[in-house]
Amino acid sequence: MSTYGSDINWISAHRDPDRAQQDVDAIKAAGQRGDLSDEEKVVALFERLAAVGDGEPENMGAADITKITASIGGMVFEARRGGQSTGEEEEAEPQPPIDYRYTLPEDDAEVIVSGASMAIIDSVKKPPLSDAHAIQERALWHCEMSRKHIRVGELTNDYEGFKHLFIASYTTVYERDPRELSGSVRDIINRYDLTTALVEIRNIIKGLYFPDLADLEKLAMEYKGILMTPHHSFDGYYATFLWNHVVVRTPDLASPMLALAQAQRMIDKLKTT
Repeated sequence: MSTYGSDINWISAHRDPDRAQQDVDAIKAAGQRGDLSDEEKVVALFERLAAVGDGEPENMGAADITKITASIGGMVFEARRGGQSTGEEEEAEPQPPIDYRYTLPEDDAEVIVSGASMAIIDSVKKPPLSDAHAIQERALWHCEMSRKHIRVGELTNDYEGFKHLFIASYTTVYERDPRELSGSVRDIINRYDLTTALVEIRNIIKGLYFPDLADLEKLAMEYKGILMTPHHSFDGYYATFLWNHVVVRTPDLASPMLALAQAQRMIDKLKTT
């Protein structure tokens, strides 16, 4: 369950999709009755649904959560736009469905990376926004600019799906204090022109959430005067650096960014011993 698409609360877990749908229908019915505005009724409902589940709900990875929240964030965004008054309301004629015929990107990962990257750059370059509607409006602007200025071919084979996923990815990163905004990332954004910074930030986001898509050579970085280089291994990713003319290797970790972070901790420990 989510309120604005950027927060997720796990209610119950089921192995049978039909049984899970029954819980969804129960929550919808409670909302129609107005029970979700009554704290006692909400607690009782969620406790009852959790008790009859097949186990404790398990969290998901960032990419899966972003896909889940994309449709929710899109519905919230469209509902807000639809509720704005122009002063000239008329009964709109039904419009035929639009058949979007685009070719890029080929998967959702690229859309998620684009939205998250622009959110990080805006967090550094632009005055902060606290209003959820204003954040979504800025995300929509970036989304439309991506569609307008694409250089090769078209943008995606489903623009509405692209828009919802882009906006959800942008707002999810923007509305929290992202760990991606380390000092080195801020330095990249402030040091280079926007195009160069965007390429670098995109690669960092891939290194965090979609490591198989990242350019590992470009993720190499210096820390306290020592060059750290990430590598792919059979079990994940590791980083190496030179210490007193000896190559030091981190354990295998889930992503190149985690390996680089581990290398930093190892360097700190070596420098203090």
